[in-house]
Amino acid sequence: MIILNSLAFSIYVATSKEIVTRNGAFRSMMWVFIFSSVICVPLAIYSFSTVSIASVSSKTWSLVLYISIFATALPYLLNAFAISRVSPTAVAVFIYLQPLIGFILASIFLNEVMDLRFALAAMSIFAGVYLTTRQPARGPDQVNLKI
Repeated sequence: MIILNSLAFSIYVATSKEIVTRNGAFRSMMWVFIFSSVICVPLAIYSFSTVSIASVSSKTWSLVLYISIFATALPYLLNAFAISRVSPTAVAVFIYLQPLIGFILASIFLNEVMDLRFALAAMSIFAGVYLTTRQPARGPDQVNLKI
């Protein structure tokens, strides 16, 4: 599921610039959320059928609201806005750096430990960003010789 999610989001970032530029960030994200609700709403209804909604605390509902707006809708809107202003490659670089930033903040504020797994994950992310943003090597047949 994670690989499919990454693939789908990569395709979205790479192909959505024209649509987001034409329709605007807000309208584009509105349609993304409408289409995604076709899958998410039935799953939520099923999930809520197994839980007593009255037993859910107001703090939990506040956290759900916070996550829905500030950790989901607003970042998607800002990503769409960024896609309409800069290259999809630049947006992808910042998106894939988010886990590193999150872990660094967690180590500062939550005393998480940076270990070998973190170092390997960070190197993998930087390697992926490097491989996707570097200029392709020019072969001998592509060299422009001036005589």
